[in-house]
Amino acid sequence: MTSKMQEIFDKMTPEQRKEVGEAISEMMGMPEEKLIHTFKGVAQKIVIESADGALYIPPEPGQEIKQRLTINRNGKVTLSRYFSGDYSLVPPTADTRTTRRYSGKDTNELMDLLAECFKKPYVPAHICDTGIWVVALWNEDGERFSYSGSLGSSPVSKYNLSMFARYALKMDTLWMFDGTPADD
Repeated sequence: MTSKMQEIFDKMTPEQRKEVGEAISEMMGMPEEKLIHTFKGVAQKIVIESADGALYIPPEPGQEIKQRLTINRNGKVTLSRYFSGDYSLVPPTADTRTTRRYSGKDTNELMDLLAECFKKPYVPAHICDTGIWVVALWNEDGERFSYSGSLGSSPVSKYNLSMFARYALKMDTLWMFDGTPADD
């Protein structure tokens, strides 16, 4: 959701929000809860997949094309990195899958910040010919909530979520929502 749309949405009464949701639902032919759903509870696990997706430019052999970051409430964090090309020319390295253990405080603060972004209605911004991100959050009841957007469009927050995650996890190569690792 753009910041202007979020501003307007924040000023609406719950009744007005419901009316807007029903109108969009009717127009799209989908149940409202499928269109605008909000995260409920405390995040226990978060998976963020970021994929490079230039439509007309095929990746070079060995080019990183996707990342999957999994963050668990217990402090376990796994980053899986996917590369294209001929593996006889570009063999997989130890960097393709990295698992680290953090104190619960470090990961819990990040998880709470990410979950907070999706406790408000989120409408994805999709930009043509760019990569995408997909986020799945699981709460304490095991319910799964999914959201998506284009690389470069991040959920509305007063923080730069990608930079915050890179700093908190000490992983400069994370794509997250902006697709721009700190080492670029």
